[in-house]
Amino acid sequence: MSDSTENIIDIVAEEFTEHLRRGGSPDISRYADAYPAQAEEIRTVLQSVLMIEQLACRQKPPRLSAPLAHSPEQLGDYRIIREIGRGGMGVVFEAEQVTLGRRVAVKVLPPEKLIDPKHAKRFEREARTAAQLHHTNIVPVFGVGQDEGYHYYVMQLIDGAGLDSASQQGDWQTVARIGIQAADALAYAHAQGTLHRDIKPANLLRDKKGVVWITDFGLARALEPASVSQTNDTVGTLRYMAPEQFSGQADARTDIYSLGLTLYELLAGRPAFDGTSPSSLIRQITHGEMVRLRQILPELPRDLDTVLAKATALDAADRYASAADLAEDLRCVLEDRPIRARQISVAEQAWRWARRNPWFAAASASSLVLLMAVALLSTIGYFQIRLAYQQVDHALGEARRAGAEALAAAERTEQERRRTQEEYERADGNLTIALAALDEISGKLASRQLPQSLRLDADDDSWQQATGGLSAEDAEIVQSLLRFYDEFAARNTDDSGVDLAVARVHRRIGDIRARLGLYDQAISAFRQSLQTIARLRDARPEDTGLLLFEVRTHNARGGALLKSGDDRRAVEAHRYAHGLLASHTPHEEDQPTVRYERAQTLQALVLAQVESLYEQNRRGPPRPRRDAAPTPVPEIQAEFDQALQLLEGLLQDDPDNIAYRLALARCHRGLLPFAWANQDQAAADNAKQQAIAVLEQLARQNPHDLTIQFELADTLAMTAPPTLNRLLAKTDVTVLEAALKLAENLHERVPSAPEYALLLANIHQKLGSHSSAATQWNRAQDHLTRTIRVLEPLTKSFPTNPLFQTSLARARWELADALQRQNQFEPARDILEQAIAEYEAFRDSHTSRRVGAGRWVGLHRQLARVLEQLGETEQAAEVMQAADRLRDTPRQK
Repeated sequence: MSDSTENIIDIVAEEFTEHLRRGGSPDISRYADAYPAQAEEIRTVLQSVLMIEQLACRQKPPRLSAPLAHSPEQLGDYRIIREIGRGGMGVVFEAEQVTLGRRVAVKVLPPEKLIDPKHAKRFEREARTAAQLHHTNIVPVFGVGQDEGYHYYVMQLIDGAGLDSASQQGDWQTVARIGIQAADALAYAHAQGTLHRDIKPANLLRDKKGVVWITDFGLARALEPASVSQTNDTVGTLRYMAPEQFSGQADARTDIYSLGLTLYELLAGRPAFDGTSPSSLIRQITHGEMVRLRQILPELPRDLDTVLAKATALDAADRYASAADLAEDLRCVLEDRPIRARQISVAEQAWRWARRNPWFAAASASSLVLLMAVALLSTIGYFQIRLAYQQVDHALGEARRAGAEALAAAERTEQERRRTQEEYERADGNLTIALAALDEISGKLASRQLPQSLRLDADDDSWQQATGGLSAEDAEIVQSLLRFYDEFAARNTDDSGVDLAVARVHRRIGDIRARLGLYDQAISAFRQSLQTIARLRDARPEDTGLLLFEVRTHNARGGALLKSGDDRRAVEAHRYAHGLLASHTPHEEDQPTVRYERAQTLQALVLAQVESLYEQNRRGPPRPRRDAAPTPVPEIQAEFDQALQLLEGLLQDDPDNIAYRLALARCHRGLLPFAWANQDQAAADNAKQQAIAVLEQLARQNPHDLTIQFELADTLAMTAPPTLNRLLAKTDVTVLEAALKLAENLHERVPSAPEYALLLANIHQKLGSHSSAATQWNRAQDHLTRTIRVLEPLTKSFPTNPLFQTSLARARWELADALQRQNQFEPARDILEQAIAEYEAFRDSHTSRRVGAGRWVGLHRQLARVLEQLGETEQAAEVMQAADRLRDTPRQK
């Protein structure tokens, strides 16, 4: 390419880049048409420039150019000493691990980086990728954590410097040793399925002992595509990028190319490509405009020049196939052995051997002279014998060719068999991955729980129909998952090879349908899952994993039966699950997973029995339920104590296990309705204090875990059923106010979470009811108004949820009652009429759900009393007649 052509392309590229950075959309064709002689070259360069500029805007996070606004002094167990480096994904500090008294390096992602979830994912990926690599020449990762809003991970502190800070110009032996160490490390990383994608001098550290360390896997990715680093991502430092990276392609040979450029720069003392603008660099890289090293360093061994030329070949197919091959050739250069990068003549091989073994070479030379004399004398006889054997050789050659062809055919057949097997295994693996991903999504949707403190206050059965908050978007996702699960189950009913997958799918269908309040369909799906798992259990009776899956499915079925009102069958399902666990060997019972599942099963059993007991002791008309025979109170207490002992035993073996500690707190909390139903306030107080103590300790140790904060606030909000005058004990009021602060913080941090909003509304409503009963009118109106303000958006976001609607109606009812008792009859009437209209619209549009009439009747009667006090006796009578008709109307099913 002539100098004039290069100048034209550079000028066009700079003009094009400036136009892009000003926010314009320049047309590449216009520039190409303006210079027809260089049109093809201009199109290639400008397309690469456009891609680089777009990626710079879209993907590359802003480089940290200044210290953090508030550099942390301590992160977890690590005391920050000083900053030692920074890059595109974070800042590196030297720190001291306090408990071990050792110096480490801590890489920190500043909080402002978390604004973009992609940056946080990339940082997590960097830590995860680096932590999985264990090699002498890769900087090891000791740990990862999060503290004070900072994400960080901890590495070994390397006492050395990057190779970009020191030149090795002319010292080819040292550079070759550096290359061997780096290539060995890359070969190991590639074998683990990881590319680096940003090899350059700055990312190679050399300590004082001469050991080379590869660091900063911030751009690393798995060799297979992943969600955070897509196949078409173009990432890396431009000057060291391989040509194929501009088209979004990268494999092991990409890292080999970058390492070759790095070794070139260490030897030459300057970069392989010296362009000063993106366009010139792109042109040089994509055209392979690199000066051979021996032109710069004539004294450089020709083999080393050949090795680096092969490592930095323009076409990836011409490079080394693996980093291990590159390392081996570099060793050959150091040991003066033939390299693989090119064919070595027999004479050159002999010369190399002679240089390595001079004494043997001298003796061999003497022998060679004698051999040549003997060979001269025997040549005539040799040719005569050769002529006689030609025919035999020809026949043997034909036989060998036939055998080789047969062997090649057999090898091709075996390759096809292996390829078919690999395809089958890959398809099976993809199915497993897809099912696991969908299972995780549906599991998260099915995991939201309603506040348990709310259950104890609901005076109708709307809580049974509540789903815990499914938005329109959630419902759409759930329906899509159901369609997939239904089709998968239908297609694989007779395929024994996927029995476990089918059982898991039916189980997940049951979970989702229960989530939607479709309990009969959920129970049917659980039954299908249990039928499938029974066949597997018959074939593999010793498989503990299958046992636990069956137990959990029986417990899920019991939960759906309890929600549907069938207490008897719910108790039977949980008892059966407990019997399955009790029927296995003591060795299996000693396993933590089995003991934990026994505790969970006992808790579910106690809950079902307490629910039946609670229904027998609740005030008001009975609900339509299929009750179990009452379980004796001592038996329920014994089962509760057994669950408690199992959890305490698990915590003795693993005291820091958060799941066990949460289960222990929930177990204590589960005793509250049982104790209140038996009017045992002392037992209730003790159980609540035990649960609070566990949760408060967890909250102190895990201040950023919102689930623990929610559980603590919910437990604090659980109060005994109020007295007839709705007054709470003073201690309950104090505890409720503490719960209110936690709930307000949760709702403020995640306002879109319905369970947090419902908990906050429930606590305000309880305090409002108490204040009204205590004639503290201002406090009552404030709490009840806040309750309504929280619940109104919930009824709009989740219009099919009866619990949200009935809770709003109750809050309006109590606010109207407080106003009426203050003789504010007009506002009270407006509030009651609004509540009746909302409740009536909800009942009319959701006739398929069971909606109790108690709340509706109560609203009408309250409105009738307000109208009488306003002197509108005729209208009051009409409203009271409507209430009587509603009371006598059969409950909708």
